[in-house]
Amino acid sequence: MATNIALGFLTSYALSEGNHQMAQGLGIAHLAVGFAAPVSMMGAGLIFKIPNEY
Repeated sequence: MATNIALGFLTSYALSEGNHQMAQGLGIAHLAVGFAAPVSMMGAGLIFKIPNEY
């Protein structure tokens, strides 16, 4: 989650400097990290939950 915060700040900085190509790349990375974090948390929760049911 710290990575997502840092990417958000870097994206804002790139936009304030007018570097739209960098902002686009950072925005895509921000989106990827923002999607991957909860998916990995749900996956870890499922992995630890399934063996306990048997």
